[in-house]
Amino acid sequence: MNELKNRAFALLNAWTTGEVSALEAYIAPQFEEIDRPEATAVGLEGLRRKLALFHKAHSDVMLSVRKQIVDGDLVCTQWLITATARTPDDPKATQPQLVHFPGMSWTYFANGKIVQNRVYRDIVGQLMQRGFHWAPAGAKTPVHQEAHQEAHQAAQSGGPGMSTQGPPADIGTTSSPKALIRHLVAAASSGTPYEAFMLTHLAEGVKGAVSPRYLLNKAETIQRFAELFAMTAGGTVALVAAVEEGRSACARVVLTQKKHNLKYTQKLNPLAEVVVDVSLWLEINDAGQIVQLHLVGDMLTPGLAQGMKMVKMPKPVAENAAA
Repeated sequence: MNELKNRAFALLNAWTTGEVSALEAYIAPQFEEIDRPEATAVGLEGLRRKLALFHKAHSDVMLSVRKQIVDGDLVCTQWLITATARTPDDPKATQPQLVHFPGMSWTYFANGKIVQNRVYRDIVGQLMQRGFHWAPAGAKTPVHQEAHQEAHQAAQSGGPGMSTQGPPADIGTTSSPKALIRHLVAAASSGTPYEAFMLTHLAEGVKGAVSPRYLLNKAETIQRFAELFAMTAGGTVALVAAVEEGRSACARVVLTQKKHNLKYTQKLNPLAEVVVDVSLWLEINDAGQIVQLHLVGDMLTPGLAQGMKMVKMPKPVAENAAA
């Protein structure tokens, strides 16, 4: 295995134990881990504190690395973490709460040491497994300014895959997994060409996922991605970065949208700008069709920014037995 892949794996594996001392030789002094919606962990000590909090809330943490891509000084990893919630949300619960959250990491190196790790994981899906669901709230939270700036810069520079005029003329042709991602993002908001692209390039047995929804078939995958891209009405879809290795590709995509701020609808009715920062993983078969299309990222912050909140779903009241 590539040495950079080994070091990226070692960083991820620290989630299982919370122990970071073995990473000292791999971590640069200026290291930071960006894991929205959490605060950025800075340096080895910041990572130690973050993992300590995670292990305070979880036990029996297991990591499964699905696949890794290395491109120069960057390693992209697709993974799954399984853990047991230490404190059940229901005080009367007698069984441990097992939670699963898939994710992706973008691990950046300089001179063989890790300078930045960007984590994309399904926080909303994890909360749903614990009985939470979305409900109106009326409160508005700030957007992540860094992600907003990346989307703006990509739009200004005509960044990779950026399109506000519909898909490129050669959308029916592809040469690599990364090219497929570029065409997918370019077609994101283009209606009929998007559907035609997806129908043509998705294999019948594709395994799709748009967090927090998984195990999607072809029709469901097309629908979920269409719903996600539809949120960008009045905004942008930007392909910030993309890498590939063999039949796999991984991409960072930033979406911005304009939505009415529900809290002030009766007043000035301003528009709130919401940023969705996600990672996309794609796999193709021998015929060049997409057999895996997974998207994961911080879906919590955009929901909160639109005046929603996650609340514990009450258990149904048992009906009285018939007299």
